[in-house]
Amino acid sequence: MEFTDFKVIYNQQTMIDDLDFTTAGELAIANLEINLMQSQLSTMSAWEFAHWIAVENWLTDYTPDNNGTNLDKVRGYLEAFHHLCELSEWEKALKILFLDTSFIGSEKVLHEQLFVWGYYQEQVNFYKRLLNKFGLECDCFLLNGLGKAYGYLGKIESAILSHQEQLNIATEINNYVAQAQAHGGLGKIYDWQLEEHQKSIFHYQQQLEISQKVHDHDQELSAISGIASAYFMSLNYQQAIKFGKQSLLLAQISHNLEKEIEISGFIGIVYSQMGLVEKSIPLIKKQLSLSLQTGNKYQEHLALSRLGISYANLQQYEIGIEYFQEALKIIDVLGDPISKYRILLNMGVIYAQLGKYVLSLEFLLATFNIVRIMDSKLGEIHYRINIAFCYSFLRQPEAFEHLQIAINLAKNLKSSELLGLSFAGLANYYWHQGNYIYGLILIIKSFWIHPPWKSINGRIMLRSAIKVISNSVMFWKKDEISSKL
Repeated sequence: MEFTDFKVIYNQQTMIDDLDFTTAGELAIANLEINLMQSQLSTMSAWEFAHWIAVENWLTDYTPDNNGTNLDKVRGYLEAFHHLCELSEWEKALKILFLDTSFIGSEKVLHEQLFVWGYYQEQVNFYKRLLNKFGLECDCFLLNGLGKAYGYLGKIESAILSHQEQLNIATEINNYVAQAQAHGGLGKIYDWQLEEHQKSIFHYQQQLEISQKVHDHDQELSAISGIASAYFMSLNYQQAIKFGKQSLLLAQISHNLEKEIEISGFIGIVYSQMGLVEKSIPLIKKQLSLSLQTGNKYQEHLALSRLGISYANLQQYEIGIEYFQEALKIIDVLGDPISKYRILLNMGVIYAQLGKYVLSLEFLLATFNIVRIMDSKLGEIHYRINIAFCYSFLRQPEAFEHLQIAINLAKNLKSSELLGLSFAGLANYYWHQGNYIYGLILIIKSFWIHPPWKSINGRIMLRSAIKVISNSVMFWKKDEISSKL
């Protein structure tokens, strides 16, 4: 297929309202131009005939169960796609990606709706089969989809390779929008999965420059919100708020509801981590409400997780746990390991704050295999600090080794917040070993490295220190009274 043919298919995203599934299937048959004549049937092999019959049956006869999943609603399209690929009917298979899904109340074409629902592996199955079939322009589109889907599946190397190949091809054919998309995709991987925030910001800035050059407002918005995210992930909350507000304004001006949902929740969680929880919860609840309306399961899980964090920051731990449990149900379906790690870690932290250290350890230990697969230094530090916190209260000596590793990793990342938390954890360890003087010295050192008023983690660290010290003072007094008796 020539380049212009792909463009025609790409732009054929006509929306038709009030269709039941049968009508939609018949419409798909018409759009795919499936009209086999008797003369054609007579020349087919039995194998080809079986596949053509399967295509028609899946599109017209398949009826999803009323209680089926979202994937069941479009199962006919997915199965027809793979049968068409077996027949090497690549043009018809490509058109499946852009079939109308208004019969389920969606404003998206099929491949986009799969993303909204969180069926990333199904997207991968689509895009991979069509690579190298229609020319470089189409490959840019497919590689962009592959990069995003691999990223959400936690397949980092595949995601980077896809976006890098997209960037190389886009540069070769002077497709500036695809170049911007590729930089944006790489920026997100380096930001969220690899925690190489300077690399991330570089790619987002490249995306921003290109998008402004070609006046692509969607890519410009994506770049600015990406820069905000990179600053947040590197714990620079003031810059995160600055760029977050800028991107939210652009989303509202351009009536981009999806980005408005995403950015509202993002600003909310930044406020929460700054300790401004009263500002955060309304924004995150807005994200939750809108994601439920649009059926975006990934944004729904994000909102639930962020509400869990915010209520935990308010020390309303039971409410926080309820939100995390709901988020975990969604992410188990979506299959995003990085998000699952964050939920399990936060639940472990909450149970530790409640003094349920054995239960906390169950959640924290469940994160370790994910951390190893992710090769996340930031994730490993959080894991080791929190598991050491539990081991210290249980007077288990392995707490010390975890904290030494956390301190070295925090020094390498040059993060004052994580270094301060690591030394606070070490103070907690020595305190529970009965070395109170050294524990106090380390608490003071941790406050000097990262003052408690700088972030919500700093305030949690202060609360924990006060709790440990006050409990020990009570113990001293009790011991003193006992000795006098």
